[in-house]
Amino acid sequence: MVANYAEGKRRFDCYPAEADALEAAQRLARKLSEREVVAASLTNEDASNYAAAVQALARHNVSLPTAAAMLAECLRLGGSLPGLLAASKDYARRHPAQLPQVRVADAVAQFLEAKRKDNLRDRSIGDLSLRLNRFGDAFQKAVANVSSPDLADWLDSLDLGPQSRLNYRRVLNNFFGWCEGRGLIARGENPVVTLPEVKMRRDQAITIYTPEQLHALLTAAEGEYLTALALLAFAGMRPDEVWRLDWQDANLAEGFIHVTGRGSKTRTHRHVPVLEPLGAWLAPHSKPSGKVWSGTANQFTVARRGVVKASGVKWLPDALRHTWISCRLALVGNTAQVALEAGNSEQVIVRHYRHLRTERQARAWFDIAPVTKANVVNMPAAAVA
Repeated sequence: MVANYAEGKRRFDCYPAEADALEAAQRLARKLSEREVVAASLTNEDASNYAAAVQALARHNVSLPTAAAMLAECLRLGGSLPGLLAASKDYARRHPAQLPQVRVADAVAQFLEAKRKDNLRDRSIGDLSLRLNRFGDAFQKAVANVSSPDLADWLDSLDLGPQSRLNYRRVLNNFFGWCEGRGLIARGENPVVTLPEVKMRRDQAITIYTPEQLHALLTAAEGEYLTALALLAFAGMRPDEVWRLDWQDANLAEGFIHVTGRGSKTRTHRHVPVLEPLGAWLAPHSKPSGKVWSGTANQFTVARRGVVKASGVKWLPDALRHTWISCRLALVGNTAQVALEAGNSEQVIVRHYRHLRTERQARAWFDIAPVTKANVVNMPAAAVA
């Protein structure tokens, strides 16, 4: 151990071996000796400059040797004094000492209100609200404290496909850009910018569930999530369409669900048929009006995770919708009709869903009914994947 007074304060430097410590002590002694020689030759002007430098640094609690060493290192890295000053001013502008501690949910509310005042279309406001309110529910912290790793972990937890993940990134980038412009986050610190690139996969394999897997999921679900799960499986609705669905748009008496343009991905109205099993699943829970799912999008994800864990069935994004389209096409054989019911183009239906299910397999899917006193869940033994 060597006692080091080189910077005006005592500091103990440790070394693994005595020889190393002796060598370091000798170097330190030579360095101090050289300083003493220089100090002895100081002129009055040099002494005055030294005192001024020490005084200027005192308010920052930084010693002159420390400041000089750091400045020398910055210059070594290729800077100049004017350049260092400009860089420091830019850093201070982008990283103010005190950022307002506005919570994410409050910042989202302000952002959405600003967009309404900008006369953004209702359907665009709806899309922003859906994604950002879900984000606000998940992050109970100041928006200035949300990091890029935070966002990446959250997006991973949503089990999104590439296009959906890209859509979330677009909305989040818009939001954080707005926050940056209003000083809610530091300049140049938009966490979306450094997120990993989304790799789009073209013509990826369509994933589907078996009737046995669906039965396990439905058995593990309850309450509003059971209703939502039935809509995903037997109406082929997208999750965000279920979140927006109002009971007044579920016309069970006439046998159809009206998916509004505002509530659909394609911004077009469509009618989805309420087939026999879906009516049986919805009837006990139907109401004259009110949201089918009254919770938040984040609570929807939490409920889904609980069902997946309880059922032991791996969650496959969009697989319930894929299975519904495949089975519906196998039963009716009309690609144009199924395209209208699913809210897709006929080209997509033909390219991805033809011949994935046989008519027998499709009937096994639509034979799954809820347990009542008068019946049991009909799970045909012959049902195959």
